[in-house]
Amino acid sequence: MSSGQPIRSDGARRAIGRFSAGAWTVGAIVMALIAFSTFARLEWDPQTGALRDTEGGYGYSDYPWEDANLPEVQPVDGNVYAGDGNAVIRIDDVTTDPLQVTQLSDANVRLSMTESGDIDPDLAVDDREWPLRVGYPQPDLPSVVFPYEGTLELWVQVEGPWQLRIEPLTAEEITDVVSGKGNKLLVYRGSAASALFEFVGEGIFFVTAYTRETGEESLFIESDPLRERQSWTPSDVVVLSIESSADRGAWVVDIDPTVDDTPSTTPPSEPSPTSTDTPTEQETP
Repeated sequence: MSSGQPIRSDGARRAIGRFSAGAWTVGAIVMALIAFSTFARLEWDPQTGALRDTEGGYGYSDYPWEDANLPEVQPVDGNVYAGDGNAVIRIDDVTTDPLQVTQLSDANVRLSMTESGDIDPDLAVDDREWPLRVGYPQPDLPSVVFPYEGTLELWVQVEGPWQLRIEPLTAEEITDVVSGKGNKLLVYRGSAASALFEFVGEGIFFVTAYTRETGEESLFIESDPLRERQSWTPSDVVVLSIESSADRGAWVVDIDPTVDDTPSTTPPSEPSPTSTDTPTEQETP
């Protein structure tokens, strides 16, 4: 018959202790293996300072500018370029006007641009500068590049066949506030470097700023309604790329006023009193 006291067993406690220690050891080994396999795939991106998972592509050896035997592709039809795998595109006699690059296939293309117009095609791999990342062009939303006068050098990083169209930028010019739905390229030429962004509805709301100084700069990666101010790298020209589901949401971009745009609100100065007359009798208490 039970006395109501808990049963004490040194053997049971030792068994439980051995089980807990064994389970902890096995768990630690599993976590160590997972961590090792994960970090073995990671690499540091000197362009962004971030760690990147190289599983499935884009490892260090895949950087096209590190390939001494990289093919240079030529246009196949006017301003359309095509290839299979990593390649370089060089276009002579370009100006500094922005261009747009549109993906004509379903490949996952990553673009980078050499930050110079003085290009030496025979430059040794070890002497090449790290290029500027300029985005992932899509069929319904181009990437934007700001060439340097001379030769445009684009590095194509991709697995499999691809097609790209390179042409002058087609974007809506804005000066203050604009609203819309779906994907859009907006170009702003002014001194402001921030705006108020608003998104209502459902679906994605991705905003990227393209400038000559930084190439591609992500401002928003959202899927919920928002009303938030965001800034970009100051530049004389910025292209805001908006990616959004046209049938599920709407957006507003309101460029912040700059000092030059804001009217002065300083009140007029009041003249200082100059009278030294003594108070009159009516004024004397």
